[in-house]
Amino acid sequence: MSERWARTMVGRPWWAIGLAVALLAFGGVRGTRVFGSLTPGGFDAPAFRRAVTETLQALSHDVVTRTVTYRSTGSPALVSHDRHAAYAVLPLARDDEAQRGDALDEIEDELTAPGLRTQVGGATTVDRDIRERVAADTAFAEAISIPVLLVLLVVGFGSLGGIT
Repeated sequence: MSERWARTMVGRPWWAIGLAVALLAFGGVRGTRVFGSLTPGGFDAPAFRRAVTETLQALSHDVVTRTVTYRSTGSPALVSHDRHAAYAVLPLARDDEAQRGDALDEIEDELTAPGLRTQVGGATTVDRDIRERVAADTAFAEAISIPVLLVLLVVGFGSLGGIT
């Protein structure tokens, strides 16, 4: 079938060009109607708005002092350029960084909005993650360095006799 079609088009090049131009014109006219049928999506959709609003309203006021969103401020800094992602600023009601890390631990599981992909970020998140990483790395370094140190003591001094 394809070979037959190809032979017909090669044998009649002006017909092939005319058919291509006709299909292009049809597609251009038909395609312009699509723009009238499209509806805006992203964070303006009612399902998105409801999921975000319900999730943020459910947060404990003892932990989160207020919520700052695009819907509450109209700030373009709180929405992505393609309007498919929005940001919420959640000031935590704790004095020092360690307490804010604990507060974040309390609400982090509650920040998952149904049907949406959520990510948690900010200075408190970064500080908490750094503290956890440093603690894990320090424990790993001690687990490696102590046996190595013991071997070096044995090699250097010939025994472990001086260690009590």
